[in-house]
Amino acid sequence: MIRNNEYISLTELQERQRIEDRKTKRIIGKVCPFLVYGLLSFVVLNIIFIFLPFESLYKPLWLVIMLCMMTVYFVSSIVFSYYMACNTHPGSPRKRLGTPVCYYCKGYKPSGAHHCNVCETCILNMDHHCVFINSCVGAQNHRYFIQFLGFLSIACLLFVIFTWRTFYYNVVDYLLGSGKRSFCAQEKLFFVSWRDTLCYSNYLVAIPVAIVFLLCLQIFAFAGFLFWQNFSMISFGILYIESLKSDKKSSLQMYLWPFGAPNFTKNWRNFLGLHFGRRFWSHILLPSTHKPFFHEEYTPPMCNL
Repeated sequence: MIRNNEYISLTELQERQRIEDRKTKRIIGKVCPFLVYGLLSFVVLNIIFIFLPFESLYKPLWLVIMLCMMTVYFVSSIVFSYYMACNTHPGSPRKRLGTPVCYYCKGYKPSGAHHCNVCETCILNMDHHCVFINSCVGAQNHRYFIQFLGFLSIACLLFVIFTWRTFYYNVVDYLLGSGKRSFCAQEKLFFVSWRDTLCYSNYLVAIPVAIVFLLCLQIFAFAGFLFWQNFSMISFGILYIESLKSDKKSSLQMYLWPFGAPNFTKNWRNFLGLHFGRRFWSHILLPSTHKPFFHEEYTPPMCNL
């Protein structure tokens, strides 16, 4: 039997752990945006100075031009969607009287809202708190978050497909002791003004190429998994917090074939805000700051499991 003083001690311990967890997530959250922008800059610089010049030796001019255009498109789309996901408030209930009441902030908590211990406020249609964007993923920024994952996954996949030759010739061949087809051994790259600087040591090419290629491969696996997870849940009209309450059989069915979800099209139109004449190609594939089809007192009709 737990005594009163033991119960108080246990409660205080849980509260301390909650505070420490909040501090840790806030610190990590402040660092992550700098890490994301830093890694993205590192990858882009290597694409410009190593990957594109080297791949131009083995690809036709029209394909090289297309790859340059794709690089600009995906980098700008990733930066825009990530910036908006970080800087768009996820959405909180208005301060007014009503039930149910949040246990922590003592304010009105409408259906679909959850209290975030890190942000210390209730979030509308809260999916989860993400340290990578240093914010919650909620009603107002969920679209930007899923766009960021989608653009990032596709970009990394295309990068791995189109630059495998650069990785193989500059890393695998180099490790096997050949290196005759490496960046520094290519006399056809005489037009690259920075070639002599990079080729001061073969490591200045081999190491960045290995890091960037393997990094993109890992990011594709990680971001691709998160994108498919979010895609499946949105298709069925549920959030991550709600998915934790569903049984394993339903969850497996949801992830295996989300395209068979009831109201699949309606769920996605509401989530992406494709109403009032908005189109997928102009408001999703291109940068757009339109708001989702959602407001505090009305959750879009979605089909739950």
